[in-house]
Amino acid sequence: MSRIEETSAQLGGGRDRFEGLPILMFSSPDVDTTANRLTAAGVGHGGVNTVGRPADTPNGVRTEPVRYLEIDEAPEGRVGVVGDLDPESQHTRHLDHPNGAQELVEAVLCVPDGQLRLMSERYKRHLGRPISVAGPVTLPTEVHLPDLLPGADPPAPPALVAYTVAVPDIARVRALLAENGLPVRATIRGELFVPVEADLGAAVIFREI
Repeated sequence: MSRIEETSAQLGGGRDRFEGLPILMFSSPDVDTTANRLTAAGVGHGGVNTVGRPADTPNGVRTEPVRYLEIDEAPEGRVGVVGDLDPESQHTRHLDHPNGAQELVEAVLCVPDGQLRLMSERYKRHLGRPISVAGPVTLPTEVHLPDLLPGADPPAPPALVAYTVAVPDIARVRALLAENGLPVRATIRGELFVPVEADLGAAVIFREI
């Protein structure tokens, strides 16, 4: 089976389990070095792959190479690492959203009760550093997920249940959400979020920077 077929089968299995986020990709300034580190840490992966996609640049459309790897045996979905993109084309993309979004800063992965230590150790190997409250991954258990996201009903874990977007003006975000009829709640940290049921199975948290 080709790598693409393996990825398609994995994503299909995720859709069968729950509605939400099936993919988590981390960025790396040097994906080849990351691949070597993962191998040394005993993390299985499919090696570095390269694909191309069209990108608008100040000099017209060109094919931008995207280099990435996928980590094996990730029951929460498709997990991998992508190399930093060319800033010449990246800086022209999607930087004018009405909510002022700047970047994705956190993924929330709900883990089964009793497996927090196991999952923390796995992501420590993935990231090359311990999991901390600073992100980029937050790992609540099923029983503690409602403490972070009040009202959240966790799907079959492990599951990516939310992501956090950095914005410069939270009042602007609140007004935009109200204008579009979207419900908002507050996390235990006091940040705004759109609940799972209003956002296709994954909550969106907004963090003011």
